[in-house]
Amino acid sequence: MITIENWMSRPVISVKPDDALLKAVKKMVDKDIGDVIVVDGKRKPVGILTERDVMKRVVVKKKNLDKLKVKEVMTKRLKTATVGTSFLEISRLMEKGSFRRIPVTKNGKVVGVVTSRDLVRFMSL
Repeated sequence: MITIENWMSRPVISVKPDDALLKAVKKMVDKDIGDVIVVDGKRKPVGILTERDVMKRVVVKKKNLDKLKVKEVMTKRLKTATVGTSFLEISRLMEKGSFRRIPVTKNGKVVGVVTSRDLVRFMSL
């Protein structure tokens, strides 16, 4: 069985729930990524903040980006996988939940992210 450990995106760019939303968005822009994983003090994933979250919950509603915290905008409904998860399981999870990104954990801590781009890269080999 081929697992996702060697195919996941790394390093994980993360933020904390109480971080300023503007800080998280700047991090996404600086790193040229579409999401950041929201982690607690022990690097356990508690959410994900995506470009879509910012567009739907901030921009369209004309909220002030400067006054919001990550926890007010992030997606809390988070599915994760472990480093031993197979690509088939990941693809099924992504399809079933309409996810484009899935954080990968090892011993409960985030160590990577599998994106739809990672799946395409794997399938094209």
